[in-house]
Parts: sequence; C-alpha cells; structure tokens
Amino acid sequence: MSGPGDSWLRRLRACDSPAARVVCLPPAGADALFYLSFARAVSHPVEVLGVQYPGRRDRRGEAPARTVQELADGIAGAARSDLPVALFGHGMGAVVAFETALRLRRPPLVLFVSGAPGPPRHRVAESAESSGAAHADLSAAATYRWGDARVGAPVVGMVGDEDPVARAEEVATWQSVTSGAFELQLFSGGHLYLTSFVSTVANAVGERVLGMLG
Repeated sequence: MSGPGDSWLRRLRACDSPAARVVCLPPAGADALFYLSFARAVSHPVEVLGVQYPGRRDRRGEAPARTVQELADGIAGAARSDLPVALFGHGMGAVVAFETALRLRRPPLVLFVSGAPGPPRHRVAESAESSGAAHADLSAAATYRWGDARVGAPVVGMVGDEDPVARAEEVATWQSVTSGAFELQLFSGGHLYLTSFVSTVANAVGERVLGMLG
C-alpha cells in the first residue's frame, strides 16, 4: 500500500484512470491507516492516499516531526502530482493540510478541514493523554501559530454536531484563511464523526472533488 515513490504517502485506494487524488492527513497520534475505511467507502473515480508521519509503523525508526511546518514541508514535496490534488485533514491533520496547501506549486482543488478550529482559533483538539509519537504530535500542534497566510483554494469545513473539542462556530473561522469559497458542513456525531458515518463523509468528499473538476 505504499504511495507513489515516497515514504510520506501510502496508497489506500487505487482506481483505473483516476480523475483526481485525495491526500488524507491523520489526526494526532494516528497513521495513514486511520483513513483506510474512508478510502474503501469512496465510490468516485479518485485515488486516496494516506500520509504516514515519521515515527509511525514502517517509519517508526525516524524521529517524529517537531513542528507542523516540518510535516508540511515533507508532505508538500510528496503530494505533487500530475493529477489534480485535494487535501483532507482531521484534527491536527487539518492545520497540517492547510500548511501543506500553502506549499504546493499550485493550490489544491479543495481543502477539507475536519474537526478542528480554524487557525485564528487554533488550539489542540485531541486528548492530551498520550505518549510517544502522539505526544510529539500534540507538542507540534501546541506550538503552531498562524502567520496570516491565506490559501487560494476553496475550503470545506466539516464537523460533528456534537463535537466537544471543535465547535461549529470555531470550524467556521476557516473562512478567514482562504481567498476562495468556504462552506461549513455539519454531520451527526462527535469528534470522530467521520469514522461513524464514513460512507456519508466519503461520498460528500468524492462528489465535491469531482464537482471542482467541472
């Protein structure tokens, strides 16, 4: 399930003649397989790649990244593709996806930010009770500061209507970090709504990605 030629990416869903690529960035403490059920639920002609942060699974011998920017630097180089690229990040993965989008040679088709306050209201959304790579993730997220940059791509904010750590009004502040369109989508559930309603989320993402292709 390795990705196309780089240690950062793992191919979770392949398809013949894909129209686009969706690169998924995990929350704190998770690895690329966090998105495996999501990838399997996608029914549109897109390929789905999960990001493998250093310090996870086959990269466990590497030191975890110290900052969100360090993660974004590595991912941006790996995510470049001849295919149109969309980014999806949940929790800490949302700010990593945003910083990755800023580093791409051309803006992504669409940036999906899930279960995370926007950069103007940034705070660590995941539980602080963790160790190892997860603790390093939380430390990286805790030191992140937005530098007023804006991404030139549409942004879709996603959140569970009962999320105790990322309220809908906080997710709505992602609107201020894009020069493109913004939409807020509410789903039933808590912080991990996307694992409970994976087919619904996967279909929403697939439809939006294809819609951006015209």
